[in-house]
Amino acid sequence: MTQLGSEQNPFDNVDAAFEYIIALEQYRLAVDIGMQRYKEASLMVDMRMHPVLSWCQPDTAFQAIDCPADAFIVTKQASGMFQFKPNLANRKFLYRGQTQHYPICVPGLFRDPNQTYFLSEMILMHEMWRLIDSHPLVQLLGQHGVNLNGHTFKMFTNYGGISQHYFCRTRFLDLTSNVDAAKFFATCDYNKDSDSYTPHTENGIGVIYFYELVMPLAFQKMPPGNIEPYYHLSTIGKQIFPRSGAQHGYLFDMSKGIDFEKIGYTSAVYFRHDPTVSKRIFAESKAGLKYMPPSILDRYWREKMASSKTDRIVSEAAVTTNLLYNPHETKSSIIRKLRQRGFSISKGAPSFTSDHLAEYFQDIKNGWWEDEFCKDIYFWGKDGEPMQKAFNSLPTVDAYRHAFYQ
Repeated sequence: MTQLGSEQNPFDNVDAAFEYIIALEQYRLAVDIGMQRYKEASLMVDMRMHPVLSWCQPDTAFQAIDCPADAFIVTKQASGMFQFKPNLANRKFLYRGQTQHYPICVPGLFRDPNQTYFLSEMILMHEMWRLIDSHPLVQLLGQHGVNLNGHTFKMFTNYGGISQHYFCRTRFLDLTSNVDAAKFFATCDYNKDSDSYTPHTENGIGVIYFYELVMPLAFQKMPPGNIEPYYHLSTIGKQIFPRSGAQHGYLFDMSKGIDFEKIGYTSAVYFRHDPTVSKRIFAESKAGLKYMPPSILDRYWREKMASSKTDRIVSEAAVTTNLLYNPHETKSSIIRKLRQRGFSISKGAPSFTSDHLAEYFQDIKNGWWEDEFCKDIYFWGKDGEPMQKAFNSLPTVDAYRHAFYQ
C-alpha cells in the first residue's frame, strides 16, 4: 500500500497532515544530538571573535525555550545588525503550504522557463526598496540606529523579504515557522487583483512542504562561495511592515535552475481539501487579515501598480540600485533597456506621501508601537530585560521622537 501522506494516498485533511508532520518533527528534534548541543551551546563570541552579550547571541532563537512559541527573538547577525527572528526553540522544520502541487516548486520570478532576463521585474522591486527607505522607522532603526543602554542597535531591513510579501515577483520562496500560517496558505486561494484570500472549497489535493533545519549549516549559502546554482535560507521575521511578522516568515533565496522540492532537506506531505476545514481556517484568520494585515506599504503599492499600467514610471534611484545587482550593465544601458520596455525615468526617489505618513503617525498615537510592534519582541537572556525596556521606550527619547510623532 502506498505510504499515507503521498500524492497517491493523501491525508484526509490538512489537520491530519500536520498531526503527522509535527509528530515527525518532534521525533527528529529529540534524536538530533547535534541540534540539542547546538541549542545548549553558550556562544559568547561573534564571527570576529569579539565578546557577545547574552541578549544578542546569534543563536538565541534556538535557545529561548521560556519565550512564547510565537515570539520574535532579537538576534545578532555577523554584519553586526540585529533582526527579530521567529522563535525556533522547539522547531526542527520550516513549512510551506500550497493549495495544489506543481511540477516544480520555484519562485515567481522563474515560473516562465523561457525567460532569462528580468529587468522589468527587478526594477519594480528596487523601486519598492527605495520607497521603503523613506519610512521614518526604517530610517531610524535600519539606517541610523539607536542607543540602547550604551549599545548601538541597528535593525536589519530585509528588502527582498518585504518585496516578496508585497506584490513583487522575486527569486524568493516563503517559508514559515508557524503551523497555523502554513495551514492558511495551504487551504486558501489568493486573488492577485484584489490582494485577498478565499477558502478553497473545491475538491483536490493540497501539499505541505517541510524543510529540515540541519544546524549549523541551515542558514549558510549552499553551495558556499559564488557557485551557481545556489540556495540560501534567511530570516525575514518581524519588519516595520507587518506581513512578514504576521506570517512568521523565513526566506528561501534560489537561483534559476533550483527546484525546492528536490533539495535534500525538503519533504512533501499531501492532503485532500476539505471545504469545512478550509472555511474554519479562513474564519480563524479573520478573512486573511491575521496574515495579511494592512499597512501604508500595500496601500501605496496598489496605487503604484494601478498607475503603472498607464504611466510606467520608475525613479533614477531605482536604476542606481539595480546597477548594483547588474554589474555587467551601465546606468545608460539600463535606462535604454527600460525605455525599450516602455518605462520612463523620473528624477529623485519614491517616498511615502504626507497622507500615507499621517496614517502611520496616527497608528503610533493609537498604540501601534507598544501594542503591536513591541508586544512579541524578546531580548532574551540575563541582560535582556533592561534592553527590552530601553527598546520599548524609544518613542519617549527626545532624539528619536521625530520617527514616531509628526
